[in-house]
Amino acid sequence: MTASPIFSDVDLIPFFWLARVPVYCNVLWPTREHALEAPRGDIELGYCPLSGLVWNSAFDEELVRYSPDYETSLHFSDTFLDYARTLVQRLVEKHALTEKTVIEVGSGKGEFLAMLCEAGQNTGIGFDESFVGDPASTATTIVKERFSADDRSQHADLIVSQHVLEHVSAPRDFLGQIHDAALPGATPLYFEVPNGLWTLRDLGVWDVIYEHVAYYTPASLTRLFVACGFKVDAVWTAYDEQFLCIDARPTAVPEPPDVADEAVREVAALCEVFGERFAERQRVWGERLADWREQGHKVAIWGAGSKGVTFLNVVQGGSEIACVIDKNPRKQGRFVPGTGQEVTGPEGALPVRPDRIVVMNPIYSAEIEAECAQLGLEAEIVAV
Repeated sequence: MTASPIFSDVDLIPFFWLARVPVYCNVLWPTREHALEAPRGDIELGYCPLSGLVWNSAFDEELVRYSPDYETSLHFSDTFLDYARTLVQRLVEKHALTEKTVIEVGSGKGEFLAMLCEAGQNTGIGFDESFVGDPASTATTIVKERFSADDRSQHADLIVSQHVLEHVSAPRDFLGQIHDAALPGATPLYFEVPNGLWTLRDLGVWDVIYEHVAYYTPASLTRLFVACGFKVDAVWTAYDEQFLCIDARPTAVPEPPDVADEAVREVAALCEVFGERFAERQRVWGERLADWREQGHKVAIWGAGSKGVTFLNVVQGGSEIACVIDKNPRKQGRFVPGTGQEVTGPEGALPVRPDRIVVMNPIYSAEIEAECAQLGLEAEIVAV
């Protein structure tokens, strides 16, 4: 049995298995041959009956090394940029971020940190081991290493972290470092992770990926932060409930979490039926792809991120889809791990003329429909 990463005296209850998936959904490869030989790993999900945390017990940290090839930026989407601008405005207003210092843990290419700095004439310090190149703004400095409590010398008025915690195999140690750095100045935190309830309840099943060792629900995220010495001010969902957000601040005396046991029991009930529901989604989409092939339709998928790579690898017939579209130019011309398709930009789909486009994230459907109309691509847009 595997102990819960939040409560070490509680064992996880296993409920879902998926063998030989790509280790990296967010690393595309320079050649088809490299993509077909991409490393693979197993997923064995279990849930913590005390917190509602979902965890991959088969996760091997040695398999995962984040390099400059790791690409997760969503800033090429107008839909996401609208969300990011709204979030920046909220953080600037809530924390009076004008001529202040912001630290971002896991800052990636530094795009969001640059937006925060430009909105309030702030100074930004990002920490990311995989960073290469120049920062996205002259107001930001990116440190190519992990954040630690030793960085408390860097005074900050806010610490932010987006879509990092779900990758961390020792979350209590990670948050403990941040707590120790934040406590002297009572620095507030804003963290954001994928919403595990969206995966379990709303069947965002294509987000089950090897890079994510953890799947947080409102209950488990709250209990983790409290266990690590934070007072939780608010937990909410955003981005059509796909993101889970938390405002917290360090405290010397942790408070008991205000989380009802019903929330944890809901997670347990969803986990117990998740395997059947996942298999049903696989079956339905496998049959739909087979029907389209039989009818002579040309099929493309739009989105070469986590959802698209998972879909192509776990749905029967996914490897036969020839056209994979993504707006991110850093993904174009590279190849999908496991199945080997080359990723193209929207214009690259014109010679193929697909008449069925599978949108891997429903939140982008309207944006994609508008882009297809502008390009003259007449295709039925179908969201997963």
